[in-house]
Amino acid sequence: MKIPESTLRNIWLIFIIITLFLATSLPYWFFVVSVSVVFISPLILEFKRKNVVDERQIAISHLSSHITFYVFILLLLLTINREYISKGLNPPPQFYMLMIVPFVVKLLASLYMDYGAVPTAQWIGYFFSFFWLLFVILSHGLSFVALIESVPFVLIFLISFFSKKFPGAGGILFLVFSATLLIFFRGWSRLDLYTRILMYSLIPLPLVSSGTALLWYRFKSKNA
Repeated sequence: MKIPESTLRNIWLIFIIITLFLATSLPYWFFVVSVSVVFISPLILEFKRKNVVDERQIAISHLSSHITFYVFILLLLLTINREYISKGLNPPPQFYMLMIVPFVVKLLASLYMDYGAVPTAQWIGYFFSFFWLLFVILSHGLSFVALIESVPFVLIFLISFFSKKFPGAGGILFLVFSATLLIFFRGWSRLDLYTRILMYSLIPLPLVSSGTALLWYRFKSKNA
């Protein structure tokens, strides 16, 4: 019986587990290279179209990945509750990272695939701008300082509003604004690695994804 390719591509998990078991007995550089190669291989196959993989195999592969994602979240919640919350303790930053970052990535991917680049980029911009405005008002109230710090809200809102008509310019401005935020929040470099990954995923990542999606949309439209 021929084993479906969608099943063969899932065997990479077994290799990762074996590599983890052997981690302490392997040179560290060899362990890092091995895990990287094993992890990247199925991602390359996922984005590479092959005629030998039919729609049913693709659907099965995606459904199994979907189930795996929720099993991971369930086990993570169980661990957080048992080790920390039930004992009245706050979980370490790495648990917030493991919980929130996958949801952010899943949300962004779902929005882009469901609604397309331009509408999703616009709504991400609207949400981010109003979130910024709310943060400023809660921090400074209705004051002159709040008015000054609300300038990014106006800029992001305008970029989002005109992105439908000028997707190329909107994409570039989103990326420029994201780079500016990284400079503005350069103090994050003093935080631990897990907190940095969490904060970068919540703040610059949505805007970077919006800018990249708009530029890709403009590129495809121009070629078409």
